[in-house]
Amino acid sequence: MDVLQAFVIDENVSYNVQSWNVTDNKNYSVSWENEDIIWDNKSESYYKRGSIEIIIEGKYLGNWTILLMGSRAGVTKVIFYYPNNQHMEKIDIEKLFRKRGIEHTFIKCDEDMASYGFESWVIIPIDKQKAWISYEWSCGSAGCSAKVILYYNDKEIQDNKCN
Repeated sequence: MDVLQAFVIDENVSYNVQSWNVTDNKNYSVSWENEDIIWDNKSESYYKRGSIEIIIEGKYLGNWTILLMGSRAGVTKVIFYYPNNQHMEKIDIEKLFRKRGIEHTFIKCDEDMASYGFESWVIIPIDKQKAWISYEWSCGSAGCSAKVILYYNDKEIQDNKCN
């Protein structure tokens, strides 16, 4: 959760995109596949992909893929995903918000199924701008996969499975 908060835009700035160098001078490390941003024709956006170690509540959840996406001007969304982990369970994102005192509002999304779910929130971390987060997971006999997306505007989250 702390890593995710670091990507939310600071409260005292006027821009609405994050810098492509957002991970510079932070207390976590991203191993980038490419130092420069790359154009992707399919998504019609720029991206930068890497790997980041995720630890939640002292539990190591592995090296997740991190994908920064956006325009030449900056990052418009950040995606963290892990394709499969036998030791991972569904993460209680809302509990993490409460523990860290992050103001948050649940957005109604797809119904929670036994082995799949999709949830979204509007969050306002202390000293940060408003942001939107979606969390999607799927669990089966081989373990669980997860994807967390941080959005800087509400249009994309509305287009992404939420009512």
